[in-house]
Amino acid sequence: MIRAILSVIIGYVALFIWVMATMTGAWFALGSDFAYDQGTYDASTGWSVVSLVLGVIGAVIGGLVTASIARTATPAKVLAGIVLVLGLVTAVAYQMGDATADEAAQAVPVDDLGVWQAASTTQPQAWYSYSLPFVGCAGVLLGGRIRRRSESS
Repeated sequence: MIRAILSVIIGYVALFIWVMATMTGAWFALGSDFAYDQGTYDASTGWSVVSLVLGVIGAVIGGLVTASIARTATPAKVLAGIVLVLGLVTAVAYQMGDATADEAAQAVPVDDLGVWQAASTTQPQAWYSYSLPFVGCAGVLLGGRIRRRSESS
Protein backbone atom coordinates (compact mmCIF):
# COMPACT_ATOMS: atom_id res chain seq x y z
CA MET A 1 0.00 0.00 0.00
CA ILE A 2 2.78 2.43 0.91
CA ARG A 3 4.58 1.53 -2.33
CA ALA A 4 1.44 2.39 -4.32
CA ILE A 5 0.96 5.74 -2.57
CA LEU A 6 4.63 6.67 -2.98
CA SER A 7 4.52 5.67 -6.66
CA VAL A 8 1.66 8.11 -7.29
CA ILE A 9 3.43 10.92 -5.45
CA ILE A 10 6.76 10.30 -7.20
CA GLY A 11 5.02 9.93 -10.59
CA TYR A 12 3.28 13.28 -10.07
CA VAL A 13 6.56 14.93 -9.06
CA ALA A 14 8.25 13.51 -12.19
CA LEU A 15 5.41 14.88 -14.34
CA PHE A 16 5.63 18.27 -12.63
CA ILE A 17 9.42 18.54 -12.95
CA TRP A 18 9.28 17.61 -16.66
CA VAL A 19 6.58 20.19 -17.39
CA MET A 20 8.23 22.99 -15.41
CA ALA A 21 11.68 22.36 -16.92
CA THR A 22 10.51 22.03 -20.51
CA MET A 23 8.06 24.93 -20.35
CA THR A 24 10.82 27.14 -18.92
CA GLY A 25 13.11 26.01 -21.72
CA ALA A 26 10.38 26.64 -24.30
CA TRP A 27 9.85 30.15 -22.90
CA PHE A 28 13.53 31.01 -23.28
CA ALA A 29 13.82 29.31 -26.69
CA LEU A 30 10.63 30.71 -28.25
CA GLY A 31 10.13 33.98 -26.36
CA SER A 32 7.13 36.12 -25.56
CA ASP A 33 6.39 36.94 -29.22
CA PHE A 34 5.63 33.27 -29.82
CA ALA A 35 3.90 32.70 -26.48
CA TYR A 36 1.33 35.50 -26.68
CA ASP A 37 -1.14 36.84 -29.17
CA GLN A 38 0.22 40.25 -30.12
CA GLY A 39 -0.22 42.89 -27.43
CA THR A 40 -2.27 40.66 -25.09
CA TYR A 41 -1.78 38.24 -22.25
CA ASP A 42 -3.68 35.57 -24.19
CA ALA A 43 -1.62 32.48 -24.98
CA SER A 44 -1.08 32.01 -28.71
CA THR A 45 -2.30 28.90 -30.48
CA GLY A 46 1.31 27.90 -31.16
CA TRP A 47 2.21 28.19 -27.47
CA SER A 48 -0.89 26.21 -26.52
CA VAL A 49 0.09 23.40 -28.91
CA VAL A 50 3.68 23.33 -27.61
CA SER A 51 2.36 23.28 -24.03
CA LEU A 52 -0.05 20.47 -24.83
CA VAL A 53 2.67 18.33 -26.44
CA LEU A 54 5.09 18.90 -23.54
CA GLY A 55 2.28 18.16 -21.08
CA VAL A 56 1.44 14.86 -22.78
CA ILE A 57 5.08 13.79 -22.72
CA GLY A 58 5.23 14.70 -19.03
CA ALA A 59 2.06 12.71 -18.37
CA VAL A 60 3.50 9.64 -20.10
CA ILE A 61 6.66 10.01 -17.99
CA GLY A 62 4.53 10.30 -14.85
CA GLY A 63 2.63 7.14 -15.78
CA LEU A 64 5.85 5.27 -16.54
CA VAL A 65 7.42 6.28 -13.24
CA THR A 66 4.29 5.40 -11.28
CA ALA A 67 3.90 1.98 -12.91
CA SER A 68 7.62 1.24 -12.55
CA ILE A 69 7.61 1.88 -8.84
CA ALA A 70 4.20 0.34 -8.07
CA ARG A 71 4.54 -2.77 -10.24
CA THR A 72 0.74 -2.82 -10.60
CA ALA A 73 -1.75 -0.98 -12.83
CA THR A 74 -3.92 0.67 -10.19
CA PRO A 75 -1.58 3.48 -9.06
CA ALA A 76 -1.20 4.76 -12.65
CA LYS A 77 -5.00 4.86 -12.87
CA VAL A 78 -5.12 6.80 -9.60
CA LEU A 79 -2.56 9.29 -10.93
CA ALA A 80 -4.58 9.63 -14.14
CA GLY A 81 -7.66 10.45 -12.04
CA ILE A 82 -5.72 13.02 -10.04
CA VAL A 83 -4.43 14.65 -13.23
CA LEU A 84 -7.97 14.76 -14.64
CA VAL A 85 -9.58 16.25 -11.52
CA LEU A 86 -6.83 18.79 -10.80
CA GLY A 87 -6.75 19.76 -14.47
CA LEU A 88 -10.50 20.35 -14.64
CA VAL A 89 -10.45 22.38 -11.41
CA THR A 90 -7.61 24.48 -12.82
CA ALA A 91 -9.43 24.95 -16.14
CA VAL A 92 -12.57 26.19 -14.41
CA ALA A 93 -10.50 28.50 -12.18
CA TYR A 94 -8.71 30.00 -15.20
CA GLN A 95 -11.97 30.59 -17.03
CA MET A 96 -13.60 32.18 -13.96
CA GLY A 97 -10.50 34.23 -13.05
CA ASP A 98 -10.71 37.53 -11.21
CA ALA A 99 -10.57 40.24 -13.92
CA THR A 100 -9.41 42.90 -11.43
CA ALA A 101 -6.43 40.81 -10.35
CA ASP A 102 -5.66 40.05 -14.02
CA GLU A 103 -5.63 43.75 -14.91
CA ALA A 104 -3.27 44.57 -12.03
CA ALA A 105 -0.94 41.72 -12.96
CA GLN A 106 -0.99 42.75 -16.60
CA ALA A 107 0.30 46.27 -15.97
CA VAL A 108 3.75 45.03 -17.07
CA PRO A 109 4.32 44.91 -20.84
CA VAL A 110 4.43 41.37 -22.24
CA ASP A 111 8.01 41.76 -23.47
CA ASP A 112 9.21 42.63 -19.94
CA LEU A 113 7.82 39.50 -18.28
CA GLY A 114 10.08 36.95 -16.64
CA VAL A 115 9.23 33.28 -16.95
CA TRP A 116 7.44 33.08 -13.58
CA GLN A 117 5.46 36.29 -14.17
CA ALA A 118 4.43 34.95 -17.56
CA ALA A 119 3.27 31.68 -16.04
CA SER A 120 1.07 33.49 -13.53
CA THR A 121 -0.45 36.07 -15.90
CA THR A 122 -0.99 34.13 -19.13
CA GLN A 123 -4.61 33.61 -20.08
CA PRO A 124 -4.84 30.15 -21.68
CA GLN A 125 -7.27 29.50 -24.49
CA ALA A 126 -10.43 27.71 -23.33
CA TRP A 127 -9.91 24.74 -25.67
CA TYR A 128 -6.46 24.23 -24.19
CA SER A 129 -7.60 24.52 -20.59
CA TYR A 130 -10.30 21.92 -21.04
CA SER A 131 -8.40 19.51 -23.30
CA LEU A 132 -5.23 19.32 -21.19
CA PRO A 133 -6.82 17.37 -18.31
CA PHE A 134 -8.19 14.71 -20.66
CA VAL A 135 -5.04 14.47 -22.75
CA GLY A 136 -2.93 14.38 -19.58
CA CYS A 137 -5.10 11.63 -18.13
CA ALA A 138 -4.70 9.60 -21.33
CA GLY A 139 -0.93 10.22 -21.28
CA VAL A 140 -0.60 8.88 -17.73
CA LEU A 141 -2.62 5.79 -18.65
CA LEU A 142 -0.46 5.29 -21.74
CA GLY A 143 2.72 5.58 -19.67
CA GLY A 144 1.40 3.02 -17.21
CA ARG A 145 0.44 0.71 -20.04
CA ILE A 146 3.82 1.02 -21.78
CA ARG A 147 5.55 0.06 -18.55
CA ARG A 148 3.27 -2.95 -17.99
CA ARG A 149 3.86 -4.14 -21.57
CA SER A 150 7.63 -3.90 -21.21
CA GLU A 151 7.45 -6.01 -18.03
CA SER A 152 5.39 -8.75 -19.71
CA SER A 153 7.72 -8.99 -22.75
